[in-house]
Amino acid sequence: MISDDCAQGRQLLERFNTEFNTLPSGTLFSRTIEGKKKYYHYKPVDSEGKRHTEVYLGKGKEDMLELLARKKFVEISMDILKENNDILQPALTDYVAYSQEEVFRRMPKAYEGIDCIKPCDPDEQINPQVWSKELYKKSELWPDALKHKSQNGVLLRSKSEAMIASQLEIYNIPYRYEQRLDTPDQSFYPDFTILNPDDNQIIYWEHFGLMDDEDYRKSAVSKLDTYFNIGIVQWDNLITTYETNRRPLDVQKVRRIIRALLLPEDH
Repeated sequence: MISDDCAQGRQLLERFNTEFNTLPSGTLFSRTIEGKKKYYHYKPVDSEGKRHTEVYLGKGKEDMLELLARKKFVEISMDILKENNDILQPALTDYVAYSQEEVFRRMPKAYEGIDCIKPCDPDEQINPQVWSKELYKKSELWPDALKHKSQNGVLLRSKSEAMIASQLEIYNIPYRYEQRLDTPDQSFYPDFTILNPDDNQIIYWEHFGLMDDEDYRKSAVSKLDTYFNIGIVQWDNLITTYETNRRPLDVQKVRRIIRALLLPEDH
């Protein structure tokens, strides 16, 4: 959302500005001599007030080379963030975040009480094959933690999540891993966003794998409460699984959940 982008941009700009003030003065430039690139530290004014000094950054000067390169990166980043802020800030005055609540607020009174969320025309329902291949906004946090592969090669953060993903793949149930879910107040990344092949509805699956940790448990409860307030309710359109050291998740339990909640009754 625009407000989030502005806030994040200001925070980044502040961090970059603080870092910029710690970096060395001057800039980096290079010359190609006999086919080899040579780097130089250019300073318009040195510490003694002399103008236009150039220092060759040869062997042993790698740290200065990297600092000057970092300085240019920070400088350009700050320019982009300032430009974005100048563009986005005026838009905040008229911007309204999309939500079902906002739509309902604007609906004429004649439409009150009519269910208009679910698709009425079967021909307009989501095509599972198309949906499963579409690009989507996913979490970019801690990419190094994506170490566990599902049966089809999707990278996930834990063995238990890989187990769930593999079983969904075995039963041909389309899903998206950590797709961004925007709410009026914040954004979430549910572990799995699932297109139920039985009724073409979206279902979320959250796996809470560290329930031995007290802070983690509190965070899980808070997350479920937030979900409830936006209409995502356990065992309606939200599946939850839990795990402790003494009671790890097992594949049989995952299969039972899938058969009970995601497959047709005659399967």
